[in-house]
Amino acid sequence: MTLRNFSIAIAAAAIAASAIPAVAQDTMSGSSSRVVTYQDLDLSSEMGRKRLDTRVRSAASSACGYRQTHSLAEKVAADRCLKGAIANSEPMVEAAARKAMRRK
Repeated sequence: MTLRNFSIAIAAAAIAASAIPAVAQDTMSGSSSRVVTYQDLDLSSEMGRKRLDTRVRSAASSACGYRQTHSLAEKVAADRCLKGAIANSEPMVEAAARKAMRRK
């Protein structure tokens, strides 16, 4: 998948109560998405939230093709994609953490 003309589209709601979808879309070749699950994490704890942040970053990196970049232009596009995907997933992560805090 090339990294030219990337636009980020993060789904507005989670696929399930315990998943956060992340989609990196390439207008040239389709899209790549990853679903980040967190049903095994205690999001009311700092450690649980940090683990979810790590999972989101890993999924965004994978969806953006971050590890398959070779040229400087590809690295810049992948970095932009990664930052956008993480930023756009933050509201869903925050909502999941708030929900976990209310249950506690």
